[in-house]
Amino acid sequence: MKRPVLCIACLFIFLFAFAAAASADDLTYRKLKDGSGYEISSCSASVKTVLIPAEHNGLPVVSIAGKAFVDCPNLTAFSVEKGQSVFYAVDGVLFVKKPVKTLVRFPNAYQKNAYQVPKGVKAIGPWAFAGQHTLRALHIPEGVESFGDYMFASVGSQIAVYVPDSLKKIGKHLFQDQQSNVPFFGSAKSKAYKYAQSNNVPYGIVRKKKPDKQTVKLAKPDLKNAEGIPEPDPGSFWPVPLESVHNYDFNISYTQTLTGFQKKHSDLLIALDSVWDEITPDAEGKTSARLDARTGLYGIGTTASETVLRGYGRDGTLVGTRVVNGDFTFSLPGAYSLGVSGGSETSLRILPYEPVTLAGSGILPLSPDNLHYDQDGNAIQYFVCPFPYSSVSFSMPNYMNIFSYAFWDVNNESAESSPRYSILCLSLQDPYLIPECSQISLSFDHLEILYQNKSFTCAASSRYKLKKDYGKKVYNILKNVKSVMKGVYWPEKLKINHITVRVNGRYPSSFDSVIQLDDFFAKFSKRDIVSFAHEMVHAVDQTLGYNLPGCWLEGRAEYISRKVCDRMKTGYDKYQSRYNWKFLSDRDKDDFFRYYYESVNVETTYPVGYYFIRYLCDTYGENITAQITQNIADEIKANENYRWSLPADVFKSCVTRATDPDVFQHFVRDVINKK
Repeated sequence: MKRPVLCIACLFIFLFAFAAAASADDLTYRKLKDGSGYEISSCSASVKTVLIPAEHNGLPVVSIAGKAFVDCPNLTAFSVEKGQSVFYAVDGVLFVKKPVKTLVRFPNAYQKNAYQVPKGVKAIGPWAFAGQHTLRALHIPEGVESFGDYMFASVGSQIAVYVPDSLKKIGKHLFQDQQSNVPFFGSAKSKAYKYAQSNNVPYGIVRKKKPDKQTVKLAKPDLKNAEGIPEPDPGSFWPVPLESVHNYDFNISYTQTLTGFQKKHSDLLIALDSVWDEITPDAEGKTSARLDARTGLYGIGTTASETVLRGYGRDGTLVGTRVVNGDFTFSLPGAYSLGVSGGSETSLRILPYEPVTLAGSGILPLSPDNLHYDQDGNAIQYFVCPFPYSSVSFSMPNYMNIFSYAFWDVNNESAESSPRYSILCLSLQDPYLIPECSQISLSFDHLEILYQNKSFTCAASSRYKLKKDYGKKVYNILKNVKSVMKGVYWPEKLKINHITVRVNGRYPSSFDSVIQLDDFFAKFSKRDIVSFAHEMVHAVDQTLGYNLPGCWLEGRAEYISRKVCDRMKTGYDKYQSRYNWKFLSDRDKDDFFRYYYESVNVETTYPVGYYFIRYLCDTYGENITAQITQNIADEIKANENYRWSLPADVFKSCVTRATDPDVFQHFVRDVINKK
């Protein structure tokens, strides 16, 4: 009998325990049938690092069982003992050299969000990335020829996978349980492209090409130096407390409204050192690892009368002055603190890095030389656009968002710092794409307001040239959504936020009651009403201001959007009267609430959510989700310590108090297990 070379580890991400390095007692073994060696059969759930030993009981360790590391959610790295003849590790990732160079196992809690498979690797083993939950980008280079069975099973986060043209073989059940969390990107020549088409896997075609010709104009900030204006006595400055600091994962900005202070004090000082302390150089000019030193203070703003801005260096000396009036941009290189003299009703949005200032709409090649780095090491670039609303699209397809968060308009609802200008932030969270930035072009547009009232705004990129009645048609859908929801699926007395719809080339999504839509929705069709209504239900739910389980949010959006279509007498794709629940394991069924609360798989979240909401309405009446929503709102109001997400037990209590203590398991009994 030949000695087995490898069986690949499988893991799930649902257990969280204190993580520690694996000791001899943490690994269990079983002897091979031919008695020639041992394989690792399991591992303690608490380990953070695993050392693959050379021997056990005097015999070589030559194999790893398929599910040896299934319960190791904190595993960050593999290493191998000296003398180990089968396995080797590089950067915490486990490989074998025979029969071909193969990536065997990837740590499920790898400490970087992007990884590039080393050149020379020919195969990715079965279960290699199963259960992985920290990666956002995975680059598989040319030369890799095969993907193993269950390679991406049960992944816990969305991973953008760049696939090679050299791929020849793809294993079975590649995306078991978590298919839609792993979109592929590559050329149309790759075998993965046909696989994606046949298996409903998102696929973005990446075409290598030179940047489009630049058509957008660049401009200098519209300001003038305040030379000759005497500086006020430093003792007369009134310190302004810091407010509205925006430190998103991919964006660093600060907003300050000075209206209340300018009535009493003409000379104000905003000390911004503490806002960006991680990117403030120390005495030797050094900053934290992978963080750019701040280059000064820049931004946009508005003021009701002439205002003098003064930039002060780290030692308190004056480094620059600007006179501004009305809507303005400003640039104060080398400044650490900002003084504001005179003026009235001044509001500013401030950045630590110099932005690219645009003069209008058009196409602009992306320059990797201009990228800065934020707190997490993500590459960022800011753009100031001369429009109160602005948008951007890539010259390559960005379905499922190849740049993770891509562009983010920090002025989600309005340009709070300037009615004329807006700021866009590019975040490139994949360092392996940075060398290719020069092959990518960006298309900038301003957003035209198509229709607006006290509760609704509809805007669209100028390039779409939509019909005049487009905004009114969209608002009509929102009116029907509110009419269907109010008092039935939404508590009668609970307010609903102002809702904004933007057609600006982004994959359909909703955040903070702002709905983003791609160009597919530029041509209004009755068949699209279900999608409009779906996103509008999300926008209404976001009035709560809290993250809720995906199954709950998507289930409500799917169920209510179809009620809206019935009201508007328009068609939609109906869910089956009975559904195939084979994707649920016995463990999922035995503890269904855990699965319901933790599920992040888009392919299964929609049906699970829809059928559960339908079950609640059929069992307890159509207004049951309004009662549950009111329970959630009451919990949020009563507890300020929940931050932005309800704990699992609190959410469950909100549901069960309005229904039944065992309602989740009753759903399994009455729907999932029903013959």
